[in-house]
Amino acid sequence: MDTFEAIAKRKSIRSYRGKPVEKALLEKIAEAGNKAPCAGAISIAVITNADYLAEIDEATFSFMQNSGVEFMVKRSSLPGYRPLYGAPALIVISSDPERGTANVAAAATTMILAATDLGLGSCYVGSPTRVLQAGTALAEKLNLPEGFTPIAGVLLGYTDDPDIFSRDRAPADNISWVE
Repeated sequence: MDTFEAIAKRKSIRSYRGKPVEKALLEKIAEAGNKAPCAGAISIAVITNADYLAEIDEATFSFMQNSGVEFMVKRSSLPGYRPLYGAPALIVISSDPERGTANVAAAATTMILAATDLGLGSCYVGSPTRVLQAGTALAEKLNLPEGFTPIAGVLLGYTDDPDIFSRDRAPADNISWVE
């Protein structure tokens, strides 16, 4: 698959089979994140421990329910909703929040495209990073560098969705040219 095909086929997956993702694939995806455009350091934590993922999922669900943020409360109130969607892997990307959000976004996008190329489903998530902030028991397991904060997450796994790739989207009318 070439880059443009991966871009066209990528979509956010919100349903995963219980099948674990092979470590070799996760290593490739994490390494792709390290090859993203970057103007500063990032930290990549690959989480596959089912008990830890369940803790993060439950803490995120509770956070969303009690956040007071209308979108989060509504989303978490949907029947059967789980913030990690049953994904067997979560990659948490962290950086210095004053300088690193663009670096994290670039790394996450690169990892998502790599996952698409490898035939895996992925979903960019932000809510789980809210419960992985410094000082929480959940965050301690990440062994983050001093001053780093979790900024984004990427869920990964094999999907239950028979059409893993995006359907064609209507062309956007949001590009202007200055020539």
